Amino acid sequence: MIELLLILAALAIPAFLGHLLRLVRPQWTARRISYIAASPIPLLIAVACVFIIVEASMTPSEKCGVDACGMAMAMSVITLVIAFALFVIGAIIVALWLRHTEKP
Repeated sequence: MIELLLILAALAIPAFLGHLLRLVRPQWTARRISYIAASPIPLLIAVACVFIIVEASMTPSEKCGVDACGMAMAMSVITLVIAFALFVIGAIIVALWLRHTEKP
């Protein structure tokens, strides 16, 4: 249940940010607003994943145990793909939201 709420929040926040950006910067194009509004959450996820990948790749093999570092890196790569998909879906949602709302 909590995962569903997190996914809904991750999709609703870009729409809210897009609406705020349209109010603050009405001269910006819808494409620019949708890309900027969709980027914060996937960017935070990507930074965390890159940190995990770098940290796991620099850890000596003696400390990793039975391929724990490899599993951490694999999960981080999968999460990076999910973050990219979240960015694309968020940009589409913001673009649709901006299309159906009026400019101020």
